[in-house]
Amino acid sequence: MLEILLDSEGRLIEFNAQPEVATGGQERVPDWERLFVAAGLDRLHFTAIEPVLTPRSFSDVRMAWTSSDNSLHGPLRVEAAGYQG
Repeated sequence: MLEILLDSEGRLIEFNAQPEVATGGQERVPDWERLFVAAGLDRLHFTAIEPVLTPRSFSDVRMAWTSSDNSLHGPLRVEAAGYQG
């Protein structure tokens, strides 16, 4: 199951994907850079911080970042979670 929420310019706002069956494989770290690119954000302007939000689905890895760029609407916070990459 996939769920994608885009803004009016096609930039990623929210992405949720749930696998049909857990593979029980080795834990892998997702390619977070791809999500930043899809959201139109430059990851170099973000610093990793402690995540505080609870994911909607089961996850084996969580990350969060805050922006150092205040040009949009103040600092941005990005939270992400992944399961088996």
